[in-house]
Amino acid sequence: MQQFDLYLDISVLQYNLAAITEKVVDISLQTVILKKLNQIYPLGLDDGVLQLLGSTSRVATIDDIRKWSINRIDTLYSLLDPKNGPWDPDMSEALIMRYLSTGDHYLESAEINAIGSNICTLNISVLQTITAESLKSVLSPDLSSCSIEQKSVLYSIANSSFSNEHRNALTFYQLIIPYLGGAPLEDIQALSTQNISMDITTFISLNPAVLKMLNVSTVRGLIGVNIAELQLFENSSVVQSWVSQQNQSDLNTLNLGIINHNPCFGVDSQQFDGEIASGNVSAVLCNFSILDYACSSAVVLTSDYLATLLTCELSSSMTYSKEAWRRFLQNFAGPLDEALDRFSITNLSSIQSGPNILDAIGEVIISNFNTEQLRNVTFVSEWFQVRLRPFLSSVSTHFLSSLGSKNFNCKSYQVVVEALSSQGPLMNEDQKRLVFTSLIFPFLTRVDLPDPGCVSDTSGSNDWLEKNLRIFSVYASLDDLRILNANFSSVAVLGLLSSEQKAQFLLQADSGVLRNDSAFREVFSNIVTSLDLNQLGRFFTAFNETAIQMNLSIPTAISEIILNVTLLDLAPDFQNFSPQNFSMWFQTYLSSFLPAIGPNTLSVIPMSIGCNSYREIVKGLDNVYSHLTTTQSNIVFKYTLGYLQYQSSLSYYSSGSFFMFLNPFFLSFGFPDLKDFLSLIPAVRQAEILNSISVEELSEFLNRPNTVSDGAELCTLLNNYNMTNQYLAREPVLSSALASLTLACVWPQALRASSPADVEQWFNVRLVNYLPYLTSHLISSTQLSNASCLAYRKLSSSELHCMTSEFLENSENLQLFNNSGIAGIVLEYYTKELDTRNPDFSPLRLPAELLCHSPSSMFDALGDSDVQAILRSINNYCTGISPEVTAVLVAKFPNISASTIQSLGSQCVGLTVGQILSAPANAIISSLSTLSNIGGWDQGQVNALVQSIINAGFNISTASTLVSLGTLISGVPSATISNIPYSEILSLSQNPTFIDSILSAPTVLQETFVQKIISVDQPEVIAIVPGALVTYIPLVLLTSLSSENISLINTQSWSHEQVTEQSHIAGDILSVSVLQGFSCSAVQTLPLQKTKDLVKACRPRAGRDKVLLEEAQLVCMYNYVKDDPSVSFTDVPSDLLLYYSYENIQKENCQSYFTALGSADFSILSSVLDKQTILFDAAKDCLVKHTQ
Repeated sequence: MQQFDLYLDISVLQYNLAAITEKVVDISLQTVILKKLNQIYPLGLDDGVLQLLGSTSRVATIDDIRKWSINRIDTLYSLLDPKNGPWDPDMSEALIMRYLSTGDHYLESAEINAIGSNICTLNISVLQTITAESLKSVLSPDLSSCSIEQKSVLYSIANSSFSNEHRNALTFYQLIIPYLGGAPLEDIQALSTQNISMDITTFISLNPAVLKMLNVSTVRGLIGVNIAELQLFENSSVVQSWVSQQNQSDLNTLNLGIINHNPCFGVDSQQFDGEIASGNVSAVLCNFSILDYACSSAVVLTSDYLATLLTCELSSSMTYSKEAWRRFLQNFAGPLDEALDRFSITNLSSIQSGPNILDAIGEVIISNFNTEQLRNVTFVSEWFQVRLRPFLSSVSTHFLSSLGSKNFNCKSYQVVVEALSSQGPLMNEDQKRLVFTSLIFPFLTRVDLPDPGCVSDTSGSNDWLEKNLRIFSVYASLDDLRILNANFSSVAVLGLLSSEQKAQFLLQADSGVLRNDSAFREVFSNIVTSLDLNQLGRFFTAFNETAIQMNLSIPTAISEIILNVTLLDLAPDFQNFSPQNFSMWFQTYLSSFLPAIGPNTLSVIPMSIGCNSYREIVKGLDNVYSHLTTTQSNIVFKYTLGYLQYQSSLSYYSSGSFFMFLNPFFLSFGFPDLKDFLSLIPAVRQAEILNSISVEELSEFLNRPNTVSDGAELCTLLNNYNMTNQYLAREPVLSSALASLTLACVWPQALRASSPADVEQWFNVRLVNYLPYLTSHLISSTQLSNASCLAYRKLSSSELHCMTSEFLENSENLQLFNNSGIAGIVLEYYTKELDTRNPDFSPLRLPAELLCHSPSSMFDALGDSDVQAILRSINNYCTGISPEVTAVLVAKFPNISASTIQSLGSQCVGLTVGQILSAPANAIISSLSTLSNIGGWDQGQVNALVQSIINAGFNISTASTLVSLGTLISGVPSATISNIPYSEILSLSQNPTFIDSILSAPTVLQETFVQKIISVDQPEVIAIVPGALVTYIPLVLLTSLSSENISLINTQSWSHEQVTEQSHIAGDILSVSVLQGFSCSAVQTLPLQKTKDLVKACRPRAGRDKVLLEEAQLVCMYNYVKDDPSVSFTDVPSDLLLYYSYENIQKENCQSYFTALGSADFSILSSVLDKQTILFDAAKDCLVKHTQ
């Protein structure tokens, strides 16, 4: 930074400000620039300087800004341009307030458009100064960062601005959308009656306090056809806050499944109490829900009525929370016992109780049982085997844990277990395991039991298991069973044990089977053959875990038995195994026994299994590599090589590095040598597969010990490898033997090098580390007879002339290049070589084609007369010249005159701001016809040129004067455009030359031009505004367009906000830009089929750009087509398919669905939907089904 400060001259900065600020982006260097500008302009920077600051303006302080003279709106536009980076809120406020305080400035439409989202940094009092008229021409303001108070002020003004549009609700709504975040309750309620179909994005941006006060009916009217979007955004905080204030019965009318979890929130029991009290209870009993009964404080039911009600409710699909059931049971505690008795004898096949009612019974009823009742077998039987039987299949952890702490005795406890066991077939595995872990084990291990473990009243292990654990015994470990019963015998109940328990049995020290190989083989073989694959997997999981817990080392002989017996048992299933199956067996189940591998162990594995499956086997063996002998490692390597050679077509390899592809097959077991490596590659795919390997991988491979033994094989590899040159240049020589063989392979190519650059590469780059390994054979006359001139000269270090400057300067040779068909890069190379070999060569000798591609250094020494001649040639023949050449030529003219400008022609674009400002104004005016046709000016240059001619009296007040400025139009102040008569401006709108020029001008100039055009004849706005400038037409002027204007509409390039006003016109005749404005509000008045046609018009079509749609539009479209079976996946926009419910797509159609979905943009999905994960999982499932 200090060097930059030291070398940045003030005069250089002053005259080249635009170019400098455009290039310098470092904040510390920008600070230096601003400091020097403050030195140049101690009273503050003026408009001309401020417009050229660019991103440098962002390092200014508030004190700096308060001194700036911001007199023109052009300056405000330039300073607030978002392309130059964001402003700190305090800074942007200070900037805007400085503009408003300088001169006669107000917050009118042009100012608001210039300010953009920075409007949210202004105080309320400032915002209140905005007039209703000013907002009419504002282009879709961004108020997302505004406070509620700011939004309220702006809404009030906007409401007044568009008051004339109230007669057309949809038009008014489209115009007021950006301001609705500040709308009061009564205005939102009014909108709900006007069929506007508000999208969900706008809905959740409303004032949260207002949202909470809206009822379901109002929201339904407000959102209209988009109501389903509430479900998509149900988890958003805004929607949840609203739901919490709504009655569940009202929410149910939306049919969206949105739940308010307070069971009695907003429940009005008055009507319910009245109907029940009318006397005819049986007729209306099942017409009301459990919630109605739970939330009523006046209803009394008999046990018969209560049993009937339970049957109705539990046979239906309705579910209720535990809180609702608890209130219900508390309300009807009196008749509940008899009601449950009656309920238990009904047909329970259709009963769906769920865990909530049982948890509530536990909390309301069982928790009140006293010790005497809990130890009364009859009482417990009555409750658990009769009254609670229908609910026991839905046990939860909470319910079981509560039972485990109750004061049952052994007899009453056994009654409970028997009751639960009777419902076991209706329980899932997790529930049955919970019975053991949450009830049985905690209860039987209680130290306060008179008979711990309930052992006394049993006759042996079998009887004890039957009485105390029933069907849940399989969820206990043998250690658990010994903890519960110290006298438990595994042998006595071996036939009753689960797979896991049998594994534990084998490892028990007291079983003795591990100490007897033949006994173990017999017992183990019987166990393995008696189990299916799932049971066998559970067996090995338990076996391994138990061995680890016991810190038990399995003898090698036992491991060999386990490995060989198991693999033989699995062999018939290997052909159907997936890679995941092999991974599980070789990396988990059998991992501990793989060190017992023998010569024939792997022979049971079919050679025809997939490569992914085989890799999983090798990975498992690699995990135990440190426990294998050298002989065992060689067995694995040879079998793997044999497996790969069996796959002769390489069908298992498709893409990516073949070297990296092979690594997972061998891992720690070595790698094939070059001969074996090449034997794995089919000849027809040799080049393709070799070129998949990176140079780093090739070096790693070739430098492995014993990889290369035959030079011919190495030459085959290097000759078919596309990156041999990079390999030679980048990879170090690690082996002299390999280096000698490598050099012998590539030496003929080096000798054939025919260009200086190629020779340079071969002898000074690629072979620099290999030349020490040259042999007499390689430099023999036989070898060198095929060498090129340049290669031989390089190798022999002789003075042999192959290509000299005389050759390059030869006139006939030069004329050969005066051919427009020669590539520019060739011409540039020739002139560069010419300049390098002879720096004094004059460009005057060059033909036109070479002159136009000459380096700037060729022009440095030109004299005045030569410069004139060169300029004439360049301007006559060159359509493009490098900026460096232009800068050199312009520097030859310290003083600028009309003749200088004439001589320079198009090279004037290289003039600095300093040169322009020092030039006589009359010279610029007289050269206007030349300057106005030059392209490539920067803003600083055109500002200086226009200011110069204005200061000299050039009056820009008519269409002809504006046209005469040509490419200099960018330097004209917007106020000048505003002051030109309307008739003159209107004529310019039809002038293609002027339109081309103004399109390169600043945004504020284009917008001012359009505002001037439409200031008189607004009804004909689309016809009179040039097509390239229609984006500056205010939205309010586009609401009256119809299909009569279709030819004009389709030819224009509209902004997204503008096309929203035209999406109602319809059909395939609309252009992409118009279709992008599809709006639910606009189409809801159209016939359904016409709306569907609009959706189909947005589908992907060949030869047409994609129709870009937002999430709210796509969700709306989905609601129109989701139930129409005639609409196929290719009939709709691909992005729309993101919102399809995958479970509703027929599985046989999943492939066509994902094919159509392939061109969708997943980034438009709201993160709250979590759709990406769902679709990815579904796609994998679809892929599996279609590859089986």
